[in-house]
Amino acid sequence: MSHKKIIRIYTGDEGRSHFEDLIVPMNELIAGERISLRSALVPATGVSFRENPLGRAEEFHCPTQRQFVITLFGAV
Repeated sequence: MSHKKIIRIYTGDEGRSHFEDLIVPMNELIAGERISLRSALVPATGVSFRENPLGRAEEFHCPTQRQFVITLFGAV
């Protein structure tokens, strides 16, 4: 079993942002001669996709719900 580190950003009780390193166990998935890694499922109630125009900037904000943010291209 392998592990991957991800960074969790969350809002504390005092309204400030915090960063936490999380270790996610990754299981090997073998298909023929290829090996990939996959974590266990994470429960979610919905998924949305968003694309921002180049150069867009937002003010700091605290979301009202827990979110996964996965950057496919570009930078945060």
